[in-house]
Amino acid sequence: MRLVGASNFSFNFRLCLRRDCCKFGGTAECRAVLASVRFLVQDFLAVRLPFTAFVGLDQALLVVPWLVVGGVILSALASAVAIRRYLKV
Repeated sequence: MRLVGASNFSFNFRLCLRRDCCKFGGTAECRAVLASVRFLVQDFLAVRLPFTAFVGLDQALLVVPWLVVGGVILSALASAVAIRRYLKV
């Protein structure tokens, strides 16, 4: 897009928008994991099935760093695709 006269703002805005969408998606993923462990597993299933060992909140918190790393990788891939797509010569 830069090669056809698009401004620096319009070029960077699209990349920032995609980055922010990926960031919010990763945040939503983390919240969904923690909420599902808290409400679905600990409050619902653990009460109804006391003879079974379930995932606790401390174990769910071990997954969060991996989700953050996945979000960073997803954001980097989205930026790479956007740059490759919009800077074709």
